[in-house]
Amino acid sequence: MLKKTFSYIIFLISLTTISFSFTNAYVFGIKSFDNTIENIQKIESKYNFDFPVIAFIFDPRFEWDITQTLNSFNDKFWKEKIYHITLSPNNYSAKQVSEWVFDQQYKKFFQLIKENNLKVIFRTMHEMNGGRYPWWSNPDTFKKAWIHVRNLSREMLLDQHNILFDMSVNHWDMPTKSTPSQTAPLINCDQKNKFTEIEHQIFVSTGQKTEIIEKRIPITQSKLDKLLNRPIKYNTIQETIQTEYPIYKTEIEKKQNCYTFEDYYPWNKYVDILWVTFYNWWKAWYNRHRLLPEQILIDKNWNTLSRLKSFKKPIFIDEVATTAVRYPWDYKQSTSIQSYQNDYNLKNQRLLSLKDFMLKTPEILGMIYFNVDYTQGLTQRMIWEADRAIINLNANKFYNASYDLYNNQSNRTKLLNLFNTNTNTTNKTLDKNAKPLADLLLERFGVEESKKRIELILLKSRSVALNNLLDDVLYLLKTAWKEQK
Repeated sequence: MLKKTFSYIIFLISLTTISFSFTNAYVFGIKSFDNTIENIQKIESKYNFDFPVIAFIFDPRFEWDITQTLNSFNDKFWKEKIYHITLSPNNYSAKQVSEWVFDQQYKKFFQLIKENNLKVIFRTMHEMNGGRYPWWSNPDTFKKAWIHVRNLSREMLLDQHNILFDMSVNHWDMPTKSTPSQTAPLINCDQKNKFTEIEHQIFVSTGQKTEIIEKRIPITQSKLDKLLNRPIKYNTIQETIQTEYPIYKTEIEKKQNCYTFEDYYPWNKYVDILWVTFYNWWKAWYNRHRLLPEQILIDKNWNTLSRLKSFKKPIFIDEVATTAVRYPWDYKQSTSIQSYQNDYNLKNQRLLSLKDFMLKTPEILGMIYFNVDYTQGLTQRMIWEADRAIINLNANKFYNASYDLYNNQSNRTKLLNLFNTNTNTTNKTLDKNAKPLADLLLERFGVEESKKRIELILLKSRSVALNNLLDDVLYLLKTAWKEQK
């Protein structure tokens, strides 16, 4: 009976076609150059900016004073600011996070948000679909850790009015078969090589078939025929017989070779916003190919944007930047420094291409520019990093196209409204198939058993469409339970 019920669910999934989109504008935020409030204040004052979103990364490996910073937000910024904050769980794995080893730091962070009544887009265990960070793991382990952290925030009395959980994925799925690290060899896990299909012949049953066979029956010879040794003659007759034979079916087994970001999604209840990170660069300390934003997010081999859209969640870019050191010869540090010193026009062109992409892609609500130059003007050689900053107060370097990126701010209100969304409102828009399915489940299993079964499937399922539908069904079941009470 359960199998038939969920076969019906799978059938209903194919009817779901809801999408999530916004108007032709975007929100522009910025990551602090040195992770300080003062840096943002100086940039806003000097260049007449008012960023709606400010990003900070608090990584315990560098021992940032998170308490002093968060306690200063309301005094040093207008209260309508939104803070995009990354709190990385040190070098802990997803399994360790799920086992509470980082709870003290998470709880301290949640308490500071509550005490200061901040609006925070919270990013943790980001880019889990790559092999760079220790929390890269089996998706089931990651989902367990994510749900644990989100539940902690609710225990600390936070809800969507103060905190939005940001699931931040790498633009391409690049896991590793080695121990995760910043230098681990990565593998491409696109849809073509995600699975290997293996065919098996499986015995089903024994069948019977009717066959007509011919038999040769010898004709009795006369004494003369025998004496003369004449050949025996035969009569041919037909006979109907029943024969048995084995029946097989071909079963295709899908062996998973690697994981993509869909596999890590813990289900709608625990994710408020989907974010994606990407960079385009040229020279750092070796040669690297440079791509435009649409070549990264709309590449036909990855289809990253369309896959993100399938979750029906607001989409942002929470790390994006470009470098401008470019020349056709092999890497040479002195040449890179010279290029860096004269890169204004080239980087401005790259920034304008990013603006054009955002205006052509209304599904993406906004972005945060990763305004950091880890190379300190290319005087240091660092893996992957280059001159990402577009406003570098230390080097007195400013790229005019920053104004072009900033000018489109009309979605600021929509971003603020995300914090006021009440997911339990009676005006919730439901999938049209949710109610008949909820009625069917109520009739067969009752409220509590149906909720348990759905929650179990949601925890294990990696189907976006199925999760969206079951979220709506679960909402209806909980409403029915309240009405019965």
